[in-house]
Amino acid sequence: MFIIIIVQLFEIKNQFYFSLYRMVCINIKIECVCKETNNNKQITNN
Repeated sequence: MFIIIIVQLFEIKNQFYFSLYRMVCINIKIECVCKETNNNKQITNN
C-alpha cells in the first residue's frame, strides 16, 4: 500500500514537472524566435 502511494505521488510530481518543463521550453522557443526576427530586422535595416 505504501509503495503504491509513493508511486502515485511520484507520477503526479512528474506530470507537474513535465508541464512546467513544457511551459519553460515554449517560452524559450518564443524568445529565440523573437531574437531571430529582431536580428533579421536589424540586418535588413542595415
